[in-house]
Order: sequence, then structure tokens, then C-alpha cells
Amino acid sequence: MKSKNSFNRKKIIYIGGYGRSGSTILALILGQHPLILNLGEVGVLYAALKDNRKCTCGESFFNCSFWSELINSNDLIDGELKNRLLDPNLNVSEVLNYVDSVSDINCYVDATKTAWRNLLRPLKLFLSGYDVRLIHLLRKQSEVIKSAKKGKNTDLEFNIPFNDKFVVPKTIISYQISNIITRIYALLFKKKYLLINYEDFLENPINCLKKLQKFVNIDLDCLKLYLDGKHELATGHQINGNRLLRSKKIYFKTCN
Repeated sequence: MKSKNSFNRKKIIYIGGYGRSGSTILALILGQHPLILNLGEVGVLYAALKDNRKCTCGESFFNCSFWSELINSNDLIDGELKNRLLDPNLNVSEVLNYVDSVSDINCYVDATKTAWRNLLRPLKLFLSGYDVRLIHLLRKQSEVIKSAKKGKNTDLEFNIPFNDKFVVPKTIISYQISNIITRIYALLFKKKYLLINYEDFLENPINCLKKLQKFVNIDLDCLKLYLDGKHELATGHQINGNRLLRSKKIYFKTCN
């Protein structure tokens, strides 16, 4: 592990908005860049551990070559990993400081989004001194509901029967709250906020990539290669995300 340095101007590309809005594929594409490290849903690492989910490399987090040192250094309480993310006084830099100590890359993708307990995560990152670029990924509500009816990613991954008769109203309420809060960030940090419609991203990915390039101030031309749907997207060591990241090869697919 390399010695720690100041994290204060590390760039965080934060993907906000509600779940089931395409954050996995957007983060995956950004993560193909040699100067960008895609961490997945950083804010739910400990929840992922509690549910026995695996890293996208295929290993458990306890055995993963990237995450194991962080995971195994945390205290166990009554045989269970302490879920520090439920601590209201949580330092959001806990996981990112670790990443900083094992990686020379200065730009991370955090696809935690802005739902429920992570509504304030972007604000905490802003206030902690990171150079945060908030991408508000917005998908049509009807498509989000259609996805929600299929069940939770974790249930689908482990073949757990899904039966929630209130899934539609719960999804609508959560969708609205999440996206309203994310739009508030646009008022607070106008120059650090960019709205991307998921449907636009699928229909015209090159145009959206140009917008993203200007927004994050990083040359993203090398990522055009992965938008033809013929080049496999490396999953690396992501936390959480769509279950398909841990089950098969991934390629980008447009609407055309």
C-alpha cells in the first residue's frame, strides 16, 4: 500500500438520480478510461457485505485483491461487520481514503446515486473538499417502474421470489423524491451539475460523451471505441450495480 496523500482535490464523478436509471452502464463506460477508476456504488459497500454480494471481479469482498485489505481491517462486532454507513457521523472519505492509498488514479466514479440514506452523500463529498462533478442521470418514470416490477437486483441475482404489491407506488414516490433532491443540487452547485437523460444517452451516445467530456474536463475520446457495441467492457472491482455485471460479458447497446 502506498503512503496516503491529501485527497482534497481528488475528482469524483458522482452519478446521482434514482436507481434503475442506467448508472451501471454509464459508470462502466467511464471506467474504461485509463485515468478514471470506476468504484461502483461506494455508499452501499457495507450493505453489500451484509447481503453477501460479490465484487464484480467475481470474488467475495473479503478475498478480492482490491477491496480485501479494507474489508479485513474493519472490526467485527458479535461476528458481524460494523455497518459504518448507518452512522450519522460517518466520514464519507472512509472508503475513498483507502482507494487513494492503493491507487494512483486521481478520478473516481461513485455511482451510489441519490436515494434514501444516500440523499446527502453528494453534499458530504462537496463539503469534504472533493472536486465533485454531479451527473444527474434521469430515466423515464414509466421505464423505471417497468424495471422495478421485475424485482430487486439482489433478489434476481440469488433467485429469490419477488412479491411486492406496493412496488409501483413505492417506486413513484422514491423516484420523485430522489430526482427532486438531485435537482436541488443543481441550484447549490450549478457549475458542478449536469443533467443526462438516459434515453438520450442510448440514442446518441457520442453527443452525450462530448457533453460529459466538457463537464468533467477529461479527454474522453478513447471511450468512443466502446460505444459500437463490439468491445467488451471490463468490470474491474465495482461495488454493487446491476446483477449482470457478475454473470456475463457486458457490451454497450444503443437504441438504434
